Amino acid sequence: KMFENEDEDLLIAKQNIEEKISQIIQANPNENLSNKFQEVANETNNNFLFNTIMKCIWSHYHSPNRTREQIFQVLVLMETLVKCGSPKVFDNLREHLDEFKSQKNFPQNNEEDNEINGL
Repeated sequence: KMFENEDEDLLIAKQNIEEKISQIIQANPNENLSNKFQEVANETNNNFLFNTIMKCIWSHYHSPNRTREQIFQVLVLMETLVKCGSPKVFDNLREHLDEFKSQKNFPQNNEEDNEINGL
């Protein structure tokens, strides 16, 4: 029964961290999310959650429905994790360096984006 509680706790922690990451990625860029960024960075020191965090981030990065704002939020989150998280974050990003170099399919501007951004 002790292991059942541990499994349940891990599942809850996994769901909580995925939810935080989704909130960060989908948030208004002007929203103050520093606490959530720091919470995610702290959880990268947990091996189980580290894998969950990186999978979730890469999933958002590669999402076909992503917007420029969401890509920006993913990159800001990655930067925060490099600065404040586990050293493994840097290693993970280095493994994906070619994905950054070859990124050419950023979403294009549309008139609605221009109005929102004041362009």
